[in-house]
Amino acid sequence: MRVNLQIRPVNKLRRRHPWVARHIGRFAQHQGGAMAITIALMMTAFAGMVGLSVDLADWYGTRRAMQSAVDAAALGGAREMLNGGTSAQVTTAATTDGNLNASGLARGGTFNIQPNMAAQTVTVTMTKSADVFLSGLFLGSTPTITVTAEAGLITTAPAQPEYCLRIMSPNAAGALTLSGSSSIQASGCPIAVNSTSATAINLSGNTRINSKSICGPGGSIVSGSSVLSPGETSCSAATDPYANMTPPSNVNDPCQYTNYTINNNNTATYINSSGQTVTINGTYPQQYSTIPMSPGVYCGGINIAGNGGDANVSFGSGVYVIRNGGLIAGNSTTASGTGVSFYLTGTGGVSMSNSTNFSITAPTSGEMAGIAIYQDQSEPAGTITENLSGNSTLTFTGLLYFGNQNVSVSGSSEDQSAAFTWMVAYTLNYSGYSTLYLNSNYSKTTVPQPTGTSSTLAVALLQ
Repeated sequence: MRVNLQIRPVNKLRRRHPWVARHIGRFAQHQGGAMAITIALMMTAFAGMVGLSVDLADWYGTRRAMQSAVDAAALGGAREMLNGGTSAQVTTAATTDGNLNASGLARGGTFNIQPNMAAQTVTVTMTKSADVFLSGLFLGSTPTITVTAEAGLITTAPAQPEYCLRIMSPNAAGALTLSGSSSIQASGCPIAVNSTSATAINLSGNTRINSKSICGPGGSIVSGSSVLSPGETSCSAATDPYANMTPPSNVNDPCQYTNYTINNNNTATYINSSGQTVTINGTYPQQYSTIPMSPGVYCGGINIAGNGGDANVSFGSGVYVIRNGGLIAGNSTTASGTGVSFYLTGTGGVSMSNSTNFSITAPTSGEMAGIAIYQDQSEPAGTITENLSGNSTLTFTGLLYFGNQNVSVSGSSEDQSAAFTWMVAYTLNYSGYSTLYLNSNYSKTTVPQPTGTSSTLAVALLQ
């Protein structure tokens, strides 16, 4: 292609410098000269593209380095959140970890930390002016690089089977003991015994355990006509998914009922929050009437027919916090409740005996969903014994949690009508003719399997 570029020198240049004017005209009309100008312009553009390419590579590296820094910052803040830190502590932890990782190309950036305590997330944004080299000759302003990361607390699925019976003592001999003609029926679910003792499981007399599986780090001894089916297998100790469960919201509320006692012939007495003694009389004939009870905070325990006589009790739906006292039922007590959960804290345990008929179905929703009885770990391990005995019929749909305390069952206590029953105990001793049914018919009830902390919280990057 021929490029004809016309340049007309001014007359003054022609007159005074004819030689210069003549050569300028020749250069302009010469094809090689026109190409030189074109190539010069193209080289300028090419140099700009090369410069921009060099800077883009640098910016990409900077962005990657900055992303690593904000990822570390967000994770550091989330870890502090998991450990119970305040919003200010989360911000400090995120800033510290971000600065520690803002090295090399990421150095000099600015962090913006946004913790969201309600959503349990931490969002970290980092901005930095890009370094420019050759591209600075062509760009009107310096670019800004911005990166963002979000980390938070997520719920992880349990790594272990959902054991329907967990025995938590780490070293007790006979942590799970059966004697007499007692038995445990758990054909649909596994059993875990955490004790490392060579005799962690001890069956004697004419006892039997039927389960889907039974395992633990310790050993077992089976004597007499007893049967352990299937036999124990070795496995690591099971976790306690409910040990650190969040208490019900009313656990620290003032006492509403103190020393609540249902006496002979269904007459209830207690001290109210004003310090006054209140008496509730059943209707005639009193021995056939029912005492209604309401959820709330009971200090000094709930004693149903512990002083003799029959008692009939109806528990209203809700959470019953029992502080420094036990849940006691005896002497032909009949008690029932649906959507009911008992939370025991401090001294005192559970005692049910003497032909007690006790039927509780745990809540289907709310903070105590799936939990029928929960005893917290405020007392030292193994210092309280829960007694379930005396020809009783006990029906609990949901979880019975005594992870820090012993459970003793004797007499001929049994019931197999609950859709599912789970138990966690420090140790468990069954004797007499009692049978523990640990059903796993989850589809036959709307009571959920309690999650507790079996689905544990973990830190993860969300963005």
